[in-house]
Amino acid sequence: MYTFPYANGYRTCEEGGAGITLPGTCSDVLLDAGESMKRLAEVKNLLDIEVKQNFIDPLQNLCDKDLQEIQHHLKKLEGRRLDFHYKKERQGKIPEEELRQALEKIEESKEVAETSMHNLLETDIEQVSQLSALVDAQLDYHRQAVQILDELADKLKERIRDASSRPKREYKPKPRETYDFGDADQSNGGFPRKAPSKVPGS
Repeated sequence: MYTFPYANGYRTCEEGGAGITLPGTCSDVLLDAGESMKRLAEVKNLLDIEVKQNFIDPLQNLCDKDLQEIQHHLKKLEGRRLDFHYKKERQGKIPEEELRQALEKIEESKEVAETSMHNLLETDIEQVSQLSALVDAQLDYHRQAVQILDELADKLKERIRDASSRPKREYKPKPRETYDFGDADQSNGGFPRKAPSKVPGS
């Protein structure tokens, strides 16, 4: 499916050019413009696909997986820290082993969270590369769009030169039909055509 607004431009120009049945510059120009709009739409569709596959999808995966995982570990670490402080305030009322285990759980969660954040930071080159690919894709799209529009502009200038050098066609109206106004009393209120002459002997 072609991208709006190029799709509408393509269809409008194509239908307009095809609808003008008389030979001339106008129909040719509309068909040229329609073909260029079609090419622009195709290039834009390719850009959308490439951006989604190489930038949006990986970024969405980063948010849904890696960042969610880090948030989960940080939340778990905070819960264990609160549990440790609660038990520390009750020190002397609870076994020392229980307090020691609570502290170990804090250290364990802290290590897991730090590892997750470290692994994410190690992929920063990958994230920058994906952003660079996005910029490259946009640059390529705009280069192709400029090339297509340049080609169309050249065609239009050529059409203008051809139309300017072509001699103007003289308009010759068709002869008017003749009517007989002799009998004014007509039941239908119209103008009667001349009655055909009778064939002798009929």
